[in-house]
Amino acid sequence: MHALIVGCGYLGSRAAAQWIAGGDRVTALTRSTRKAATLADAGITPLVGDVLDPAVIAALPAADVLLIALTHDPAGGVPKRTLLVDGLANVVHELRSRVGHVIQISSTSVYGQTDGSWVDENSPCEPTTEAGQITLAAERALSDACAGACRLTILQLAGIYGPGRLIARVDQLRSGAAVSGSPDAWLNLIHRDDAVASLHAAAEGRHTSQTILVCDDRPLTRGEFYSAVAKAAGAPPPRFDVAATTDRRTSGLNKRCRNARMHAELDIRLKCPDSIVELPQLIDFG
Repeated sequence: MHALIVGCGYLGSRAAAQWIAGGDRVTALTRSTRKAATLADAGITPLVGDVLDPAVIAALPAADVLLIALTHDPAGGVPKRTLLVDGLANVVHELRSRVGHVIQISSTSVYGQTDGSWVDENSPCEPTTEAGQITLAAERALSDACAGACRLTILQLAGIYGPGRLIARVDQLRSGAAVSGSPDAWLNLIHRDDAVASLHAAAEGRHTSQTILVCDDRPLTRGEFYSAVAKAAGAPPPRFDVAATTDRRTSGLNKRCRNARMHAELDIRLKCPDSIVELPQLIDFG
């Protein structure tokens, strides 16, 4: 199999490594010549260019699977909507006759519920944050671009954690700084390796749904999360400052995500079904 990756970062590079280990070919688009060298060292064929450059898009190769896992870097100077909606839609429009299956890494931010209620793929998508609105627009743009031409799978990932992802949290807790937001608000998480397992299962194409929500088996409160990290890091118990909350992502009670469709259609066995168990093992990486 030949996989083409647009956005070969924390998630994409791990997915690529496993594809290569299984004997598949992987090509990845990157804007950075330094990153291109790193990709080549990992056995990935790098292509240097920008998804907003029509000439670059036209030169992208055919592939069995196109994985879109692009994230926005504010330092790049390109508006988030321009990159993740217009840019990626243009990529798919160009490639839809040359790829069999597009897998889009999306986010549970498309669900705007903030009352602690349970959500799944049938819940209304009414995001209240700009990030959620752009993510939903990207889903719809890619759905339109793929229509009638190639298969599309949208994986709506909860917050990704894993090696190297707790450094900022550990530093914050060790400093004794207050955490903004309510300790009673819900968090939905997925370990990086389980997220990769979900996209590899999706690439096999045995599922029937276009949209699949990917999270572990148990939502946890922010109080549980920060307390577990603090204990494992030898930091003082977390302090929360609800009054300091100015961001809708940390206000209200958020939502709780169900993964029944993920289990039923992707048929994966989670390495980390309960993130509270895995968190202490990750502190060594910070």
